[in-house]
Amino acid sequence: KLAVLAQDFPEVVRELRAGLPSCLLELWCEGRTLAYYSDVRRLEVVSRNSVYHVKDNGESSIVKEYPITSSALPTCFKEASLLHRLRHPHIVQVKAIFEDPNPERPCVYMEMPYYEHGQLDVWIQKEKPDALSILRVLTQLLLAVAHLHHNGVSHNDIKPANVLIGSDGCAYLADFDISMDATARASHALLRATAAPGGGGTLGFIAPEVVQNSNWLEGVGWGCGGGRPAPPPKSNKAHPLATPNWSIYSRRVY
Repeated sequence: KLAVLAQDFPEVVRELRAGLPSCLLELWCEGRTLAYYSDVRRLEVVSRNSVYHVKDNGESSIVKEYPITSSALPTCFKEASLLHRLRHPHIVQVKAIFEDPNPERPCVYMEMPYYEHGQLDVWIQKEKPDALSILRVLTQLLLAVAHLHHNGVSHNDIKPANVLIGSDGCAYLADFDISMDATARASHALLRATAAPGGGGTLGFIAPEVVQNSNWLEGVGWGCGGGRPAPPPKSNKAHPLATPNWSIYSRRVY
């Protein structure tokens, strides 16, 4: 509601914090804008949002921009909430959230660490890592995905562009803006619409069980290139996402 009002009444942006999820209050930086950083450079990346490389006292970070609209603002808060709740050694972190009340184009920004080697496919092309390094990165990615599924979350857009490699050669799963939380009781129709092309998903990386209009919970291994996983045993009453398909760890991934 605040986002809708802000389109006609820019002064409403000052009350934006009132709509912030309580779990994000500790990350909110009152009064910070893009001008806070010593260096701001817009990156030419394929993304639904503008992305900036910034520096603060010589330390690099990435800042993702979300216009204050009725659609973009909830997406920002959802993604930030998921990242903050699902903290894991191989999932990107949220460092700060702030808003810029520029009356011409008010936006909310999310600051995250800068991962020096960038996207997984770019890292492979430029650095030519050996098989062991690639195996280590894919194993880290699988650990991140297993953590998501254990907590009832489907990423919905796992692809090389959303796996970032740090200066330490480790992998970090990113871009959760179309992720789905099973605890939110979203319908299967909504899950399919979100993951499909046009809803945010990427053609060529969409899980077949989504395309085929079947149960997305049964396909936890597709996004990591692990091949079609065996269906869960009928006697297993646990939530399908809480039982990662560990067989994909034993497959050749390099």
